[in-house]
Amino acid sequence: TANGNAITFYYIANLTNNQLTQNDQILGIPYYKYWKIGADYRIYKPILKKSTFAMRFSSNIVSSFSSNGNGIPYTKYLYAGGISSNRAWKNRRLGPGNYAVKNADGTISYRIEQPGEFNIESSIEGRFKIYKFIGLGVFADFGNVWNIKKESGDKRPNSMLDLSKINTQIAVGTGIGLRLDFSFFVFRLDAGIKTFDPARESGERFRLFKLTGNDLLGKNEQTVYSFGIGYPF
Repeated sequence: TANGNAITFYYIANLTNNQLTQNDQILGIPYYKYWKIGADYRIYKPILKKSTFAMRFSSNIVSSFSSNGNGIPYTKYLYAGGISSNRAWKNRRLGPGNYAVKNADGTISYRIEQPGEFNIESSIEGRFKIYKFIGLGVFADFGNVWNIKKESGDKRPNSMLDLSKINTQIAVGTGIGLRLDFSFFVFRLDAGIKTFDPARESGERFRLFKLTGNDLLGKNEQTVYSFGIGYPF
């Protein structure tokens, strides 16, 4: 595990021309005009002899240059949730904001990808060596994704960034994981528990003390088990 601090900034812009329409294409392929900027800050500090405290904070924003153009490519939108994001949610299934997809029985569905235009993500993790190549990770992940421009038809209510509501929209996942560190590869198995779920109604969002045995086994995706290669950050 690396020791020290690291900070990264990036800026991406796809500049084509000043006016785009839905029919703008090059060799039959639509092209886009958008910008994307973000920052990522990480801290790695040794604890005792064989343990490490790791922390990450990142934030990104993406937007189109033109309100009447092709907009942003789907793959360039921002997402939250996944093995290197908030591990209590499956990949790209968190958010945006307080938006929730409901099943026919009224339960919340986490099956649909949820793109956004602005995200905040943070993680803290204790990494402990247990025996030879076997390690343990204890973590807490925070964050969400939001829209910064209103969608036509308000298809996803409560998805807009609203600083007055941000304390109710930061999702929290906590969990524990097993690490098998073979130097050239680190295999990781994490169990992330939805601790604060912004998609639920007020008064039902803090979930940690409401979990049942079935929830811990993955019912309704209240606990998410994930496998990854390498550390999450």
